[in-house]
Amino acid sequence: MSQDTITRNMLDRLRGTKRSVLKEDMQGFGKAVEVTDDPMFGEKTLTTQKTTVSNALGVAVNWGSTPLRFYPETQDITLDGQIVELNNLRFQYRLKDPSGTGCYIWCQGLQLTDENLKKIGSIYSIYQNWRDEWVKNSGLLENFADAVKEG
Repeated sequence: MSQDTITRNMLDRLRGTKRSVLKEDMQGFGKAVEVTDDPMFGEKTLTTQKTTVSNALGVAVNWGSTPLRFYPETQDITLDGQIVELNNLRFQYRLKDPSGTGCYIWCQGLQLTDENLKKIGSIYSIYQNWRDEWVKNSGLLENFADAVKEG
């Protein structure tokens, strides 16, 4: 399936989703812990996450003050960023989303050109890689939980 088809399918799905389903504040997930480059979270975990996603997107990403958050109660993790080049499009990756696809975007007034659709498709493709890496290294989340308890 081409990136264009994936993007169009994703947009069709988003158009049919009620806004209340897209929860920005992650209510009900317990208290979030900011993941930093502190050794308790591993070797430069935050920097590695930001660099990997930024490089894959090929555009500048504004990461804000707490882009990577861990939820010890559910052993979930989220990554949030904003792409200025795409009219300040915000994206969020969530590992344990109940839908199975924890890739969300928020934007106002973005023109859906072929180039912008490719970039949106890239956001989703990168999410899939991001999710797969966390699943493959799920022991890291257990280590995070232990470190937070001790911390």
